[in-house]
Amino acid sequence: MLFFDLDDTLLDHRGAQDKAAIAWHRELGTVPHPEANFPLVWHEAATRNWAAYTRGAISFIEQRRRRIREVLREPELSDLSADEHFARYLAHYEANWQLFPDVLPALQLLEGQRLGVLTDGDGEQQTRKLARLGLKDAFEVVVVLSGNGPRKPSPAAFKLAAQHAKVHALECLYIGDKIENDAVAARAAGWRGVWLDRTGVMIAPPGIERIGSLLDVPFLLGDKRF
Repeated sequence: MLFFDLDDTLLDHRGAQDKAAIAWHRELGTVPHPEANFPLVWHEAATRNWAAYTRGAISFIEQRRRRIREVLREPELSDLSADEHFARYLAHYEANWQLFPDVLPALQLLEGQRLGVLTDGDGEQQTRKLARLGLKDAFEVVVVLSGNGPRKPSPAAFKLAAQHAKVHALECLYIGDKIENDAVAARAAGWRGVWLDRTGVMIAPPGIERIGSLLDVPFLLGDKRF
């Protein structure tokens, strides 16, 4: 069974996030960060608070509110105001969803292979991404790690996905853009983990397979199908 991560593996999450941050910044008018720096400021706040959410330290909605309070430098901002701000950002983010150029050609090359998605996030939003991008029927199994269940990089997250696919860990290959949370974590769970590095600027840890494009996936499989 061949599983993919979703954000920044199939969907250009960072690209959509940066464009949304700029659009929201322009709507706000007065912001304690210049426009040129704002996408990075927003990304860092998102990464920091998402990590707290995946550790179980805060709720999904709270990680959104904390992002808003941090970037606006308004720690006392009410929940209602924070939610309103995030809704404006979110509208821009969703308007900029798009697949990486290699996704559809790669899926065509993988016709006949059992495919799945294993992703963290809000269940409704993640499944809506797949539907909006025309991938609703491309995957046999879609597992969204949300609520009180396991999260990557926990081995329990990968075990859950294998159970949904009714396969053994040794029959699973996982491809994702994060070294630790995707490739290393998959290996720790007994899967074959592959790091998707479209930038080519980092060094892969010893023993970690790396590809630069999803078009390389068929070469990973060779004559074997999971």
